[in-house]
Amino acid sequence: MRPIFDSTAAGMHAPWWLPGNSGRYLSSTMLIEHNGRMWQALFSVRKSDLYTRFDAFLPWLALLTGFASTMLLYMLFHTLASSRRRAIQMATGMTEELRASQIRLQLSHQKLRRLAAHADQIKEEERKRIAREIHDDLGQNLLVLRIDADMLASRTQRRHPRLNARARSTLEQIDATIKSVRQIINDLRPTVLDLGVNAAVEWQVAQFRLRTGIACEVSESHDDICLSDQCATALFRILQESLSNISQHANASRVQVKLEKCRDTVSMSVSDNGVGAAIDGRNKLGSFGLVGIEERIKLLGGTFHIESSPGAGMSVHVSVPLGADATAFPYQEESRASA
Repeated sequence: MRPIFDSTAAGMHAPWWLPGNSGRYLSSTMLIEHNGRMWQALFSVRKSDLYTRFDAFLPWLALLTGFASTMLLYMLFHTLASSRRRAIQMATGMTEELRASQIRLQLSHQKLRRLAAHADQIKEEERKRIAREIHDDLGQNLLVLRIDADMLASRTQRRHPRLNARARSTLEQIDATIKSVRQIINDLRPTVLDLGVNAAVEWQVAQFRLRTGIACEVSESHDDICLSDQCATALFRILQESLSNISQHANASRVQVKLEKCRDTVSMSVSDNGVGAAIDGRNKLGSFGLVGIEERIKLLGGTFHIESSPGAGMSVHVSVPLGADATAFPYQEESRASA
């Protein structure tokens, strides 16, 4: 068979069918009918002409690109996971530090409350000591002076009118001094507290009524309520502070004090029909009256709440256990906080 046409230039390339060249070429055969005859067309091309040098590196480039993409995705997810893990560790550390700070703050608060209870106890004991010394020393001396002045006034009444007048004037000054000393003693530590909380409340209400002219009623459900000295003193001071607030700020015309005993607790309420106040008024800067009442009740392990609104008066309610001890309660609360 002789080829009719060969697209390759003569002498430049060896034909594809020659031995040793078939592996370097790709060939294809096609039958063509022309002029009533069958012709066999042979097509061949060198394999090296089908691709360039870039095509040889394309698989490696694809492999490198895939590897780089995989590494980038890995680094991205690893960074996200590491950031989340660090954030969780940081949040955990901050939470633990916050809890530790809260525990330290709570313990410091309990220590301050214990210190306040100790200071309050010392203050009451010092008041009691000063009142006793004034009563025993100054009171006795004034009583002796009054007896001598009264004897002098009695003996000079007829013979020495001018000396008698001086003696009477001295006697009046001594009486006024004795009255002032008694008032100081009552302010420091009323002796009526030794008679019980009921008598102390009635005496304080009577003094408030006499001093201010405001109608004040006392309602008691039990007689002779037995309380510890600390608890009775605390209730008496709370009553003093409440009545003082009423006389200074409430502009009230009627006050009612209730003292009740219910099982193992004692409750006291002080109500007025004054102008009232906002509940958060106790948080004002420099306002320590209601804050002092609340702190005293907390030291005794009791409860304290206020009912008030502008124009509708105010009611202060306190309740304490019968066996309340201001020095023991902070320690108990601190032990619960530590646990």
